[in-house]
Amino acid sequence: ISRIGLDRVDAPASRSDIQLPLLGSASPEKSSLRFGNRPASPSRDPRDDRLAENISKLRLAGVISAQNQTNASARVYQSDTNEILVDAPQRLARVITPRTEAISFEKISSPYVLGALTIDAASGPALVALSSLDGETIEKSAHLLLIFATDARNTDMKFRDDDQRTIESYGHFPVLIKHERVRLRINPAAVGSWSLTSLHLNGEIGDPLEVAADGSRLTFTLDNTATRHGPTTFFRLDRRS
Repeated sequence: ISRIGLDRVDAPASRSDIQLPLLGSASPEKSSLRFGNRPASPSRDPRDDRLAENISKLRLAGVISAQNQTNASARVYQSDTNEILVDAPQRLARVITPRTEAISFEKISSPYVLGALTIDAASGPALVALSSLDGETIEKSAHLLLIFATDARNTDMKFRDDDQRTIESYGHFPVLIKHERVRLRINPAAVGSWSLTSLHLNGEIGDPLEVAADGSRLTFTLDNTATRHGPTTFFRLDRRS
């Protein structure tokens, strides 16, 4: 939620008066954080209360704003910059920054608006990311990279359990990716003529694809197996000069 695994070069001066022990620890000096599954227990896990208490302290100290969506009981967590959000019950994670917008989801029941990028519909679970390639913000960029990643696994890969969490056999090449489709909408600030192309996995230009423009709004559908050069996860949008 705040300053864990992130180094912000533009961060304000540290607040030395905020002492929050990590979960499972009795004091800040002896903090430790356990990862993995929680032990099965019919009683409430005390770490839930500790996390909720620490979130309240962060709010009172002004480290996270009142608009921050973090809710420990609902298992929704948002970073102090509001750029990263994880919604565990919805199995969704998103990132929204000036030059990258991304979302990983299990399903899209209705259009999901990030910023400039909107996921209108998706056939199944996927990760969709949009990034500026020229250093401009997404709205001003003339060159944008799209990533459309779905489930990938080796041929004949096998699991021990129905949830597919424990690998029985790693299988062999080639790697297979699950066929999915996603319908996207992008609202760049610049009005103009745009081209959409698929990319080979090594970055080489692939096939031209259809993109519809209505003013500054671009709409198109990505299909990760519909290109002549085979399945791919990479696409790019370029504004013609």
